[in-house]
Amino acid sequence: MKQATDLIAAFDDCLRRNVSKERLQAFVDRARRYWNGNAEMLAVVEGLVEGVRV
Repeated sequence: MKQATDLIAAFDDCLRRNVSKERLQAFVDRARRYWNGNAEMLAVVEGLVEGVRV
């Protein structure tokens, strides 16, 4: 799914740029709001969070 790939790439870019924990959390919060109601994408978001422990 292209949307999941794009979300993962954006998250990885945040990590690569070494953004602050607050900015990373804000990214995750925005993603959760945007994908609210889409279980598949919310699972992707949660998988990213679990992998990094935001």
